[in-house]
Amino acid sequence: EMVIRDWSSDVCSSDLVNQGGDVHKSVRALRSLDFSVCLEMFMTPTAMQCDVVLPVLSALEKEDMGFPWLGNHLLYKRAAVPVSGQARSDYDIYAELSERMRFGTAFSGGRTASQWLEQFLSDSEVIDHAAFIESGIYFGPGQERVGLAAFAEAPEDNPLPTPSGKVEIFSTAWEQDTGRPPLPVWNHQPSSSSGPSSLPESTGQTGVYGMPDVADGHFLLVTPKTIWRTHSQNGAQATWADRSGDRGILTMNPADATSAGLSDGDIVLVSNSHGASSIHLRTDEEVMPGVVCLHQGVWFDFDADGIDHAGSANVLTSTDGTGPANAPVMHGVPVMVQKDNRP
Repeated sequence: EMVIRDWSSDVCSSDLVNQGGDVHKSVRALRSLDFSVCLEMFMTPTAMQCDVVLPVLSALEKEDMGFPWLGNHLLYKRAAVPVSGQARSDYDIYAELSERMRFGTAFSGGRTASQWLEQFLSDSEVIDHAAFIESGIYFGPGQERVGLAAFAEAPEDNPLPTPSGKVEIFSTAWEQDTGRPPLPVWNHQPSSSSGPSSLPESTGQTGVYGMPDVADGHFLLVTPKTIWRTHSQNGAQATWADRSGDRGILTMNPADATSAGLSDGDIVLVSNSHGASSIHLRTDEEVMPGVVCLHQGVWFDFDADGIDHAGSANVLTSTDGTGPANAPVMHGVPVMVQKDNRP
């Protein structure tokens, strides 16, 4: 019988190490645990950091239903293919673990996954269950609804949760809660050589509108998506993403490359206080001056010195979010770009 002391973790079907900000920080966090378990279909960068990987079913191998991110409808799907190997559903894994850990049916409630789906459907507004299962979709009422529709139709009867009950562009409540100006304005904060989201040690000079001094190797990094991947899916070296033509490549404006003494095809070292990536450079006038572009989603590949050679954008991003909402910062990331002359 194994007793797990101190800290343990379960990672369920999420490549959080590669997809979250600051890859090195996430790796350190997982390695600090006494024991970690990952439920996955693939050996992702996150799975590689865990002690045990339990194979789970793909979406094609299990019955399920759920809501889309957007849209007022419910979706249902049958299992399309037989279960492969020893893979099990997330639900069945948790249910058996609960029993093995002597919690009995505390997790499952004594129901199978299919029985829970039946229960959810019975508790829903769907009347014709057979028709829903056959069609795979149920449209709820109000398909043409829009945000704040009730307020727009009758503002006095449906006030918003603001002091005035109306949309407030100038908000003293916002000022009191956040310490920020009551009228939203652009508040540029120049990059410095200190702090977790700063440029590496250098002159730290910036140009107009806070754009970095590219002649000194400073740039702002953007990490957009690409048609070849969804987040970190297809981000491994041995996948069809290798043929995308943009994997592991930093794109820079040609004029900036000339100013920085770089040429198309060079291997460059992109770095900041979070990490570094050694990747190929491509020049393209579609990228605005002062900015470099690295598509997100590629799985990191560290050498013995902790330098990434795959072009994983989150090696360079931070876990520090925007205030006060604390949204992730994946664009406008200060970096230094220089030719990688290492052997």
